[in-house]
Amino acid sequence: MQPKLLKTVIPATLNQIRTGATFLSVKGYNDNFGGLSNFGIVFHVDYIKAVQRSVEIWLSYRPRNETEELAKLSLLESYRDTLRGNNWRARSAHVYRPITDGHALIKSVKWHDNGMTVHFVGFLFKKIVLSPSVYPPTIRSVSSLARARLLNMTPLSKFRQFCISDGRFQNICVEHLTLAQRDLLP
Repeated sequence: MQPKLLKTVIPATLNQIRTGATFLSVKGYNDNFGGLSNFGIVFHVDYIKAVQRSVEIWLSYRPRNETEELAKLSLLESYRDTLRGNNWRARSAHVYRPITDGHALIKSVKWHDNGMTVHFVGFLFKKIVLSPSVYPPTIRSVSSLARARLLNMTPLSKFRQFCISDGRFQNICVEHLTLAQRDLLP
């Protein structure tokens, strides 16, 4: 796959999708842990509005204990930095670049710096597991578990990122388009 060709095919295809929130399905998606699933997402959802709403939820939440209080403060600090546009905790943000069709930004889609991978983000409303993922065992701290519980109370917990690269998906359906790998990955 040639990066130069990829950078013309993806924008030419994605700029056919209306810019407002749009339902999109991803069929036969292979995740990083060997799982296979079908997803229904809302594409072009405003992430910043979801962050703002999440901050409101956390501000009104009364923590049950000191661990939750510290988790709440940590999340509020981090996502307020996101709203200011300078979250130094976003460790991988620097490797992504926006995609344009030559004129306008294509929302919810970004290039990975390797030039061979496109990622898109959507708000999950449906997931059908066809083959479960096998996750490695992890040991999470009490504070990490508390942050995860608080995050699950918000719209941010429903955002998913998908990698569009060779072998990762069967097809993507949106509006009047059904896009197979051959359509997006020349």
